[in-house]
Amino acid sequence: MLTLSVILLLLAAMMLIVGLRGRASVRGVYCRRCRFDLGGVKRGHEDARCPECGASVHDPSSRVDRVRHRRPALIWMGVVLSLMGGGLLGVGMYGGASSSF
Repeated sequence: MLTLSVILLLLAAMMLIVGLRGRASVRGVYCRRCRFDLGGVKRGHEDARCPECGASVHDPSSRVDRVRHRRPALIWMGVVLSLMGGGLLGVGMYGGASSSF
């Protein structure tokens, strides 16, 4: 039972890491503030703004070329597996029932 709980906890940790790290988007131009795709926005003008949040995108430091998107399904699966593994670990460590009666 302890082996199963450790395996579940390791799987949960891997799922949480992958889910929180997320997947990288396709290369493009994104707003650094709200991560909106700026593919059709003309950025050469002095008053160029992000249509989503209104931030100035004229300065190159206000844009990024790749963003990461978290994976909520993997995060939830990792949480559920960690609860299951923690429960099994608790039952395995402290025993299922007391035999002092």
